[in-house]
Amino acid sequence: MGNTMRTVEVISYGEHRWKGPGNAARVERARVLYSKEDRVSEVLKFCYLKNGRHARTHLTIHQDAFVKLFKSAVENGVFQPEVIKQLRKALV
Repeated sequence: MGNTMRTVEVISYGEHRWKGPGNAARVERARVLYSKEDRVSEVLKFCYLKNGRHARTHLTIHQDAFVKLFKSAVENGVFQPEVIKQLRKALV
């Protein structure tokens, strides 16, 4: 069996709701417990909520690794120029 994780604490989150109440895309900063290593780690979780409950976690990643991933995505043209402008405004 793989290394399962359990959220110990959600520190903060950002959310975008759509398709009625309880449905959202969410980015969480959380502390999670990895079962095999018996250790707690702080990570970013990219989740989907359906009817107010976590339906799926698509990605769990450390913040420093996320910065590298995001930088690579920007350098490789994943985001349109208008989106980059909006992101710059959000980061100020």
